[in-house]
Amino acid sequence: MAKSFLSPVITAVIFTSFLIGISSSSAKPFRHEFGELREYHKHWLRVCDDNAVEGCRAVAMTHTSEDGFFLRGRLAVNQNPQTGDYTIKFLDEDEAYREDSPVTFKFSDGTRLTFDRESVAPSPRVYPELAFQNQSEIMQMLSLMRSQNHMVVLIGQSRYFYSLMGFSSAMRFMAKYRPAPPVQYTGPVLNTADFWGGEWPRGFTMKADTLVKARKNFDTDLAKDVSCTLKKGATYHPWNHKRNKLTPMTFKTKETAVVYQVTKNTTIKLERENDRELEEIQFKAGDEWAFITYYGEGLFRLSYKGKLYIGEEQVYQWSADMSGGTDRFLFEEWLGLPCDNGVKGWILLADLGNIDEPEENSPFSAPNFLGYGVAEDLVDGSVAN
Repeated sequence: MAKSFLSPVITAVIFTSFLIGISSSSAKPFRHEFGELREYHKHWLRVCDDNAVEGCRAVAMTHTSEDGFFLRGRLAVNQNPQTGDYTIKFLDEDEAYREDSPVTFKFSDGTRLTFDRESVAPSPRVYPELAFQNQSEIMQMLSLMRSQNHMVVLIGQSRYFYSLMGFSSAMRFMAKYRPAPPVQYTGPVLNTADFWGGEWPRGFTMKADTLVKARKNFDTDLAKDVSCTLKKGATYHPWNHKRNKLTPMTFKTKETAVVYQVTKNTTIKLERENDRELEEIQFKAGDEWAFITYYGEGLFRLSYKGKLYIGEEQVYQWSADMSGGTDRFLFEEWLGLPCDNGVKGWILLADLGNIDEPEENSPFSAPNFLGYGVAEDLVDGSVAN
C-alpha cells in the first residue's frame, strides 16, 4: 500500500461553464472569457490561466452537486511552472470529511494505488480539496494514467469514474503553453529594445564632417576602436526613413528593468504588445511587474508574468518600487551604422556629449524635422535651426 502526504487545500470552485460529460475531440486552443487559454482533449480539459504560480492544469470531473453550481468529483493535475513538480488534486464534497477513508485509484488493468488519510485533518469549511504531493508516487500515477483507458477513484462508499481518453494529449498541451515564471527582483537587469523612446526621440544633424570612435557592438566594455565618419548634413534619427533605406541604421536602447510590487488588488485592461489586443489583468497584492523601457506619451513596455504589455502611468498608483530607486539610472541609447571601410560600428549617444543642447562650435545640431514622425538630411548642408 502506497502512502502519500495528503494536505487539504480549501477551495470554492467558481466555474459554472465547466460542463459535465464533455466528449469533444482535441481542438485548437481558445481564449475563454475568464482570460484562460483552454483546449479540449476528448474527456479532459486543459486550462492555462497565465498564472505563473498555478500555471496550467488538466481537469476532468464526474458530476455536479444538486444545486448545479459546485463541482463534485473534480480531478486536476497541476504542474508548478517554476519547479516542474506535479500536484494531483481531488475534490470530493462528501467523503473528504472522513478522516478514516483512504483514497484508492483503480485503473482499467486492475492496478490499484491506495493512499492513507492519516495526515489529513477535517476542515470546518466546505468542499476541501485533497492534494497529492509525493513526487515519486505522483509520477507512478501519471504513468498509469497515460497508459490506461479509465480509472475509478474510491473513497469510502463513493466511486468516481474517469475516462482517461485525451489525458496524454492534455499533458503535452501543458508543456507547450506553460507560462513563464514571474519576474522576481534579484538586482538590476539590463534589457534591450530595438528603438529609441520618447515623444520626439533623440538624434542629431551634422554641421560638418566629423570622425568619431565607435565600438564593434553595443557594449561599453568594448574598446572604441572603430573609425566612423559622420557626414555633413546627414540626419541620424529613427524618423529619417530615406537615409535608413540607403544606409541602414539600427537604434537600440539598453535600460535597467525596474521591478514593482502591486500594493492592492486591482483590475485593469492592458494592451498586449504582440497582437495589440486588450486583456483584462487582475493584479493581486504582492504580484510583481517590471518596467522595461519607455515608449512615449506616458506609455511604456511592461512585463508581467512572462508577457509584455503596453503600460500606462496609472499602474504606478498602486505599485511600490522594489529597487528603492537606485537602479533606474542605467540608460543607454546606441546607434548602429556602417562606418569607415564598411565596418559596422556602434555609437553610444552619451559619448557624443550634449547633443540635445549643443554648443555653438559643436559639429552636432538638432535633428532636421519636417514634422512629427519625419526627419531628413539637409541637402545643401545648411545648419538646422
